[in-house]
Amino acid sequence: MEEKVEVRCRSCHHRFKVPSGRELVECPTCSQKWRLKWFDETTATILAPESWVEFQAKMKGVNPVRNSIGAANPTAEQRDIISNGVKK
Repeated sequence: MEEKVEVRCRSCHHRFKVPSGRELVECPTCSQKWRLKWFDETTATILAPESWVEFQAKMKGVNPVRNSIGAANPTAEQRDIISNGVKK
């Protein structure tokens, strides 16, 4: 049986269980994806979001802007929109 470890989402602060050894997890409450750091098979901590661009946009309440091929690699103008919420 695979052991599950409890972690706390840094976005919504909900506690949820993750399978031991998993490197990427998604919060079931807010759908934020996180990278984990494992100290041993029973102890983990959230290291960072999967994408800083998407995380920062989510925290500011703005949808992340994607370029024409769908990648989260915004242009300078798109970064301004993400940061300020308005187009100059």
